[in-house]
Order: sequence, then structure tokens, then C-alpha cells
Amino acid sequence: MTHQLRSRELIDPNAIWTTPHESDLEGGRVFTKSSGTLVIANFTQNLSGLYSCNLRYIDPTIYTEREIVLRFMVYAYQESFLSFELSLRYHMGTCIDTFKRAFTEGLSKILNELVLDLSCDVSILHSECHIIELPQGGLQHQLYIKMKVSDLSPLSSVSCSGMNTCYRNERVIEAKNMINEFFFTQEEAIEQSTEELPMFYYIGGTLTVESVYHCFPGFGVDQEKHPRCPDCCVVCSPGTYSSSSGSSCEPCASSVAYGEQNCL
Repeated sequence: MTHQLRSRELIDPNAIWTTPHESDLEGGRVFTKSSGTLVIANFTQNLSGLYSCNLRYIDPTIYTEREIVLRFMVYAYQESFLSFELSLRYHMGTCIDTFKRAFTEGLSKILNELVLDLSCDVSILHSECHIIELPQGGLQHQLYIKMKVSDLSPLSSVSCSGMNTCYRNERVIEAKNMINEFFFTQEEAIEQSTEELPMFYYIGGTLTVESVYHCFPGFGVDQEKHPRCPDCCVVCSPGTYSSSSGSSCEPCASSVAYGEQNCL
């Protein structure tokens, strides 16, 4: 019922609802109250779709029967979960592969121990060593590193069943903040040091952080289609699917249901 009709007196109102699947009304999960209100119990993604209400009533001002059709698109959604991609640079004494590999493995171990109690993981996505010519002259070896900070709980964990699945985003944000502090402390130590610089050290000011939103399979973020909830993971509509923990629903001609996870 519209806000305008809700504030008016109606004679013999009668609401007939049409759901995406008529069997929903027969199964008890979707039912109408005597007032004409539609109730959906234990909403799941397969109940997403178009709901129509055919409302008939007598207008008391002119005592004439009127009919109005109200349509509602209803979508299942979940909170998106976060990971962070960090990019930074280290000064290196050499670009020899064995040294580079040992250094990145050691750095990864230190950072993972740092966030272990948060059930988070730090993985090195990419690392490249380059020889840089500085404006003041001279050459310097710099290691470009890209890493990912993410949650360790299974992607299939939709319900909250303990620390591994509760407060997922909060834990990842805290892990990211701890890693930021780790590199800031290293930067301060280098700036305040009066000794000769070590062979390997973090280059201050090179750390950048990018937020990455993820959804469970069958869900995706679509800011244009769902502007009121731009970061929500909304169920993929027919004609689209999502098979991984990405952030969008991809086109699929064979997809006929909401929440498709595969494209045949």
C-alpha cells in the first residue's frame, strides 16, 4: 500500500499478491495476513524477484470501486567482506633472486605472526626488484612488493559460528592497521637512526592501501543497479552469475534463476 492510501479510509480493501513462484504461497514461507500484508518468513535468495499486489477497494468519497497494482522488486543480499591490497617498496642491497626470495618469505612470516591472533592472512601477491637511477645520481636496488591482507575463515561460511566467521571485516581492518603501524615504526627507526643504513630497509612513504570488496558465490556488488546499498552483495539476477569470491555478477545467457553460481 502506498503512503497516500495508508493514511486514507478504505472500504472493503482486498489485496491479492502474486509472487515469483506461486508455490511460495502454498508452502507457508510466504503468506498474507488478514490485513493484506505480505509476510515472508526465512527469506532466502530463491525468494528474490518481482512481487505484485492487486489492491481493490471502495473509495468512500465517491463510493466507487478502484483498483491499483503495486509492484516490488525484492532481492536477497549479504554484507560484503573486505580484503586489502598493500603496495610498498624496500631498499635492497642486491636484486639476486635468492636474496629477494629469502627476504619476501621472511617478511611474510613476520607479518603473518603479527596478525595470527586475528585469524587473518598476509600473502605476497607479487614482487619485483628493479635498479633505480636516483635524481641526485647513483643507482639503487628497490624491491616492489604487493601483498594481500585477508580473512582465514572459509568463504562458504555464511552464518556466524564463532570468531572465524564473526566480525570478519572488523578483524581484517584491525590486521591492516597493525601492518600499517609495523611499517610506520620501521620508517621512524630509519629516520632516527644515526648508524649506517642496513642492506634492506623499508622506503618511507611508499605504502599504499586499496580496499577490495568480495562476495560469496551467487552474489555481487552493483552500485548502478542498487545505489541505496552500493557496497552490498546482492543476489545475482537471472541472466548473470558469480562463481567465485569476486565482487560482481557476470553475464550468462543460460542463467535462469537468482543466485546462480555456474554458467553452463
